[in-house]
Amino acid sequence: ISTPRLPEITPEHLAYIVYTSGSTGIPKGVAVSHASVVNLAFARTRGHDPIGPGDRVLAAISVGFDVSIGQLLLPLLSGACVVIAPDLRGLSAEAFWALLADQRVSHVNSVPSFFDSVLDAAAQQPNLVLKRLMLGGEGLSGALCRRLHAALPNTVVVNMYGPPEACIDATAYVVPDDVERSLAILPIGRPLANYRAYVLDARLRPLPAGVAGELFL
Repeated sequence: ISTPRLPEITPEHLAYIVYTSGSTGIPKGVAVSHASVVNLAFARTRGHDPIGPGDRVLAAISVGFDVSIGQLLLPLLSGACVVIAPDLRGLSAEAFWALLADQRVSHVNSVPSFFDSVLDAAAQQPNLVLKRLMLGGEGLSGALCRRLHAALPNTVVVNMYGPPEACIDATAYVVPDDVERSLAILPIGRPLANYRAYVLDARLRPLPAGVAGELFL
């Protein structure tokens, strides 16, 4: 009996397609390769989101969103544990923080507006071990960051940015403890490892610092 030969998978093969209206405003399917996923795993786990054995990462986003790749695959590639959360829409703020404390969650990736809505209940869980909070998908305000630092003094807050075409994240900004009060919205930071970011004009020419243009990744 002959065994069917499995197809060879190369870095250029498709890893997933995610449907979004992100960078253009027009709904489309974004095709992401295995190479892009591996590149993100290298950049995140070796840089702004170091994850390893002993860490516990919360997975709370539907697999219909590309962010779920970061919550599921990246921890498993790094030897960390994935904590599968229930539907957060059905949890109270108090129950959310109790979940993080009970499950010893060390890394969370979410949107700023969610933490803005639940942050006041964080003080009720003194046993939190949250090491890193990765926020993205929305503008991150300086006011929220000051509240985060006050409520979670032992947690590193990172502002992440990236369109689906760049495989979830492409830049990061580690929020300092002393966020300037003049900052209404925090910067998106600098490119992750093995990424490049350019600000170009309409003719794709690099622009000097301080001049507005289009971001190319």
